[in-house]
Amino acid sequence: MALKFRKRAVVEETDLYRRRSWDSRDGRFSVSEFTRHLEGNQRVFYAEVLCRLPDGRDVWDVISCHRTRRAAEKACEQLAKRKLVNS
Repeated sequence: MALKFRKRAVVEETDLYRRRSWDSRDGRFSVSEFTRHLEGNQRVFYAEVLCRLPDGRDVWDVISCHRTRRAAEKACEQLAKRKLVNS
């Protein structure tokens, strides 16, 4: 089972950083690219999973940090496969 990510990113930009994020089609996983303007435009990709808190709120939990978008997508796929096997 390969996760499918959206082709277009949602962009959020401030004076300090630029964030682009691609959600998976099922909505449980996300890959985010952060570019920090103050640190020489360093790019970092985060693999994230949607978690539900005990009070009912949904938050994004960072799985891992990567240098490339594909590596972050692969981390999401591995976690999805593990969750599917453990269910």
